[in-house]
Amino acid sequence: MKTQNIKFNERINIYEIESETIFKKKLVKYFKAQIDERTFNFLLPGGDTPLGFYQMLSEEEINWKNIVISPTDERLVGNSIEKYKFTNIYQIKKHLVDKLPIKNKPTLIDIAEKKNVNDILKNDKFLNNFCAFLG
Repeated sequence: MKTQNIKFNERINIYEIESETIFKKKLVKYFKAQIDERTFNFLLPGGDTPLGFYQMLSEEEINWKNIVISPTDERLVGNSIEKYKFTNIYQIKKHLVDKLPIKNKPTLIDIAEKKNVNDILKNDKFLNNFCAFLG
C-alpha cells in the first residue's frame, strides 16, 4: 500500500500512510519544515503513540534553543513524584528533551502549572505562530 492523500475539504487533508516507520519519518520531515518556515512553537500530544516520533526527533540535528514545546493536553494525576511519570510533560521530557545535548534544549512549558499557562496566553507571538501535532 502506498501513501494516499484524501482531500477532506479546503483545509483538511487525510493521509493513509503505509507503515508506522514511514509515518514517523514524514512527521519528522514536517516538523523540520515548520522550523524552516520560522515556526518555533510546538504543541505535542501525550500518551504512548508519539513516543517513537519523539525518539526520531531527538536524533535529528535541530537547533532546539529557540523552540518552545508544550503538550496539547495534560493528565492531572496529583503532585506525587511517582504519579508524575504518568503525565504527558514527563513523556515529552523523557523521550525527547532529556535525550538532547545540555546546551541545545528547547523551552518546555508545563501547561498544568497555572503561571506558565498565563505566560503562554500573554505571549501573542506564541499564539499567532505555532504548530500543533495531534494524536
